[in-house]
Amino acid sequence: MPVALSFRSAPQYLVATCTGAATLQDFFGAIDALAAETRRVGATRLLVDLRGVTEQFRFTDQFSIGERARASLSHLERMASLVPEHRRTGTSEQVANQQGILLRVFTLPAAADAWLSQP
Repeated sequence: MPVALSFRSAPQYLVATCTGAATLQDFFGAIDALAAETRRVGATRLLVDLRGVTEQFRFTDQFSIGERARASLSHLERMASLVPEHRRTGTSEQVANQQGILLRVFTLPAAADAWLSQP
């Protein structure tokens, strides 16, 4: 099953929940869909919950994901992703931040919420 996205609004940001098995191309499509939805609703902050995604991305794939996020999501003020502890590498976060996207990767929902809710 490819990646499925659902959206809901939180008080300070938009929440996107991603589920399913992801190839790199699926993930690029999801990033493009995130960009379209955040623009459509005028969101400036985004939480992407990736805990329901299965993937086998290599380092170079994660680098490419960071670059795609920069290209597609540069209109956002802040973006956070939520991942299981074993999948947190920091690679896509580092690439996106180096290229001008304020992205943080979290393993705890409360920590992501606190960061996204800051003024």
